Amino acid sequence: MEAVRVPPSAWITSQSTVNRSPPEERHVYRQANHEAPDAPVRDYRRIGRSGLKVSELCLGTMTFGVSVDEPEVRCIVDLATDSGINFFDTADIYAGGQSEVLLGRALRGRRREAVVAT
Repeated sequence: MEAVRVPPSAWITSQSTVNRSPPEERHVYRQANHEAPDAPVRDYRRIGRSGLKVSELCLGTMTFGVSVDEPEVRCIVDLATDSGINFFDTADIYAGGQSEVLLGRALRGRRREAVVAT
């Protein structure tokens, strides 16, 4: 498999061509190319008067536990947080609740830095 740098538009969406590779190739590929994009998120919004600050980009996790396995979830969440994304969307109906479980594991140790909408 030829190594190609994945632009942010590819790794943020679930339609990335990397996701169409066999799981073992995806894991090796992501390990070799684990780096944050050149342009980190710099725009944040405050939520009401709470003082809570969230990135304008929100990472959706609907495919976590369906077409994205746990090693990939960790890599995606790492890339997102390294890029400044602190806002994650999940739901108990995504993959029968597995999406929430995998996101929680990926955020272990840095949960206070993340805003999770579920």
